[in-house]
Amino acid sequence: MFDAVYIPGNAQHAEALLSEPDAIHFVNEQYRHCKAIGGSPKAEKFFEATYVRKGPGITMNGDSQNFISNIAQHRFWEREMERKVPA
Repeated sequence: MFDAVYIPGNAQHAEALLSEPDAIHFVNEQYRHCKAIGGSPKAEKFFEATYVRKGPGITMNGDSQNFISNIAQHRFWEREMERKVPA
């Protein structure tokens, strides 16, 4: 149902999402389903609580053009081999 997920905002927003287990689970699911994932640099603490790591389809530095390019690619099948992500 979703083509991508982006964690916006500042450290306070990321901190608020950390208190929501469903938000962490949702991002892990998007990662497991090889979707584009992005976030502002201030969302780093949130990403540390997920299985999302740097790699194909991941934009954690707020680079909107790179994130849009990743969405256009739709999926990043290289991640399909990572079976340790609960989703």
